[in-house]
Amino acid sequence: MTNQQRLRQVHGKLIIGGLVMDAIEVAGLVYAWLTGNWWVFGGVMLLACGVAGWLTYHYFQAVRYCCPNCHTVFQPRFKQAFWAGHHLRTRKLTCPACGKTTYCVEVAASREQA
Repeated sequence: MTNQQRLRQVHGKLIIGGLVMDAIEVAGLVYAWLTGNWWVFGGVMLLACGVAGWLTYHYFQAVRYCCPNCHTVFQPRFKQAFWAGHHLRTRKLTCPACGKTTYCVEVAASREQA
């Protein structure tokens, strides 16, 4: 049960961060449109890309994946996890223990791992 609560907290932080990022983007767009100063919008978009990268990095640090075959909990490399196919709570990864590529279930990282 605590795993589900921690995952909910991680997802909630992602949603809040995304909403803040969207608000900043819209404010930058409206300001640029009203003033004609499009450099501000370009700067806001660079800021949004940085925030999105930061949120993604911290998301992958806060979750681990459990292999459905051998039940090993592991953390994949960032590149592998980022580009892997996924559903809402799973990601298609190769298990380092058994070597099988399947949809692994997302679990929250323990406090010591995060």
